[in-house]
Amino acid sequence: MTRALYAAPRPGTEQLLASLWSELLRVDRIGRDDNFFDLGGHSLHAATLIARLRARTGADLPLLAVFSGPTVAELAEQVAASQQQAPPVRASIRSLDRSRYRGTSRL
Repeated sequence: MTRALYAAPRPGTEQLLASLWSELLRVDRIGRDDNFFDLGGHSLHAATLIARLRARTGADLPLLAVFSGPTVAELAEQVAASQQQAPPVRASIRSLDRSRYRGTSRL
C-alpha cells in the first residue's frame, strides 16, 4: 500500500469526508488524494460512509460513487454534483376541500 503525498482536504465537503473516513477507518490523517480502499476501506465501510454522508449532508449518492471516485477529492466532486442536480424536495400540506366529497361518510 502506497499513500499519495499528503495534500490537506479543502474546507467544506472535503474536510467533512476526511473526518468521516478518519472515524470509519481509524486513520488519523486523511489527505484529499488518499484512496479509501488503500486505507483499509471495503464495501461495508463504503455503505456506512454513504449512509453517514446522507445523514450529514442530504447527498443521495449510490454506493458505486465510492468505487468510481475513491479519493476525498473525487467523492467531494460527486457530492457537489448530486446536490446541484436535485433540488431538495419540499412537501406541502394543503387543506382538503370537503365540498368535493359531499355525500361520503366518515370512517
